[in-house]
Amino acid sequence: MYNIAWCKLRYYIAQCTSLIALSCLVYSSIDRFFSTCHQIKWRRLNSVYIAKQICLFTILFWMIITIPTLIYVKPIQLTTDHCVCQSSSLIWSKIIMYFFNLCCYGIFPWVFMSLFGFLTWKNTRQIRNHRVGVISTMNLTLMARFD
Repeated sequence: MYNIAWCKLRYYIAQCTSLIALSCLVYSSIDRFFSTCHQIKWRRLNSVYIAKQICLFTILFWMIITIPTLIYVKPIQLTTDHCVCQSSSLIWSKIIMYFFNLCCYGIFPWVFMSLFGFLTWKNTRQIRNHRVGVISTMNLTLMARFD
């Protein structure tokens, strides 16, 4: 006999925590982008208060979105000794397969992390080029004074 409550809870917690962790990775790349932005309106979004609000929203969002897991996941007896927790709803199984597995675990994190990684790289290059330009101007000014 397999415990139904343990099956549902374990599947739900695994799904929630993995989605929350992946979301936090994406948020960290967005945070790095905001911290390297030249414009102050974007850098203001890089604050502890906003980060806490987004984390709380993310936790609640994934906990609510994955509630059907608690409803539809049930232990299925494969053999006399072996049970597996699986969704009993074909529709929820397809949502898990095509939305969660394909989009939430696959496409969206890669796209957002690549996009914000590229934008962060671009911002750091602009910062470096700006600093090199300032140093060159200072050197030219110093050379002009000695002549």
